[in-house]
Amino acid sequence: MPEQYVLELKDIDRGFMKEMVKAILHSILFNRIFINVRPRSREFLNVTYPFVDNDQDLEVLLDERTSSLLNALSPAPSPTTSPPPGQGHARGQLAISFYEKRVRKAWFSTQEESVVWERWLIVVDTITPRTERERLRSQREMERQLNETLLKIVRIANERKEHIPPILTGEANPFPYEIQIVKGEGEGWVGGLKKLLVDQPS
Repeated sequence: MPEQYVLELKDIDRGFMKEMVKAILHSILFNRIFINVRPRSREFLNVTYPFVDNDQDLEVLLDERTSSLLNALSPAPSPTTSPPPGQGHARGQLAISFYEKRVRKAWFSTQEESVVWERWLIVVDTITPRTERERLRSQREMERQLNETLLKIVRIANERKEHIPPILTGEANPFPYEIQIVKGEGEGWVGGLKKLLVDQPS
């Protein structure tokens, strides 16, 4: 079973959700892809984060996946009573999985399979602020959460290394990754992880 980590983001302004999730994905990739990466940084909500600057295709991929996450948001229970349409909470889940290619030998053939060794599940609960005061309060809370989440990623990346497979290939990126939207309204992050356990990369 792969190592799995859950990053929960609560009360995120829907208008800032894409950039916040992209910052988190860049931080995970910066710490987990084993290629030569130019040390670059960006800033979002007064928080500096590392980003992978080697591949323009990656930026396109992250933009596509975060857009899909935004479109896949489903209504979630709101702490307020009967919020007006469009102003309640919505929830979505996105996962990034790292895997290795293994060769399975049979009697008369060999078959390559993808085996996930680490997975990060990002659970996002969004809101749509109704007033300027709510927007400012939301931004302060997002800044706090982003800071804490980036520190958590660095701590996990530095402390959890025993499960990383040995590099047995000369490919530029020995451990491919996959970013996918996790569907399952109302199941929570536990249900999301269960879905991913049976949904291996092809």
